[in-house]
Amino acid sequence: MSLVELVNLYAAPLIHPELWKPNDTYHSVAGIYLENLWSMGIRALIFDVDGTLMPYHSYVVPKEITKKLRQADELGFRMCAVTNTSSTERVNSLEAIFSMNVFMANPGKPHTNSFTPALDFLHPLEPFQIAVVGDRKWTDIYGGKLIGAYTILISPGEYTQDPIHIRAIKLVEGIIS
Repeated sequence: MSLVELVNLYAAPLIHPELWKPNDTYHSVAGIYLENLWSMGIRALIFDVDGTLMPYHSYVVPKEITKKLRQADELGFRMCAVTNTSSTERVNSLEAIFSMNVFMANPGKPHTNSFTPALDFLHPLEPFQIAVVGDRKWTDIYGGKLIGAYTILISPGEYTQDPIHIRAIKLVEGIIS
């Protein structure tokens, strides 16, 4: 990626703040109204992992989120996750925990190529039939907007024990947007 492309990618939300604005906001994945999404034509969900489905660096999924994932499956949603983790071991563990495909974002979110494996997996669905669900405006919401998906922000975040660098980033995201 050229320097110009990098600058365009990372400066766009500052110039176009609507790219940071989610279509919907919930305090938890467990609170998402799946029936509303289905009635809007959404047929697939791409989840962020850390801070969205479970606490950062955890391997424990809260029961209410497990229940919501089961409900989404029963309604017919196709699901997968995209994470910025670089650990193949963690991705393999997460796939076993969630019983869904977890893709490593390469390059990292918000780059559109980070969503390519998930979009390929969800094919033939079109991006407008997909919701990206995450806790970060910069990576999840902006990335979802770039691919043309419906976006759902989990805010102020499912977990208050985010690492200090993530809390700092979320603070800046809140100020800028």
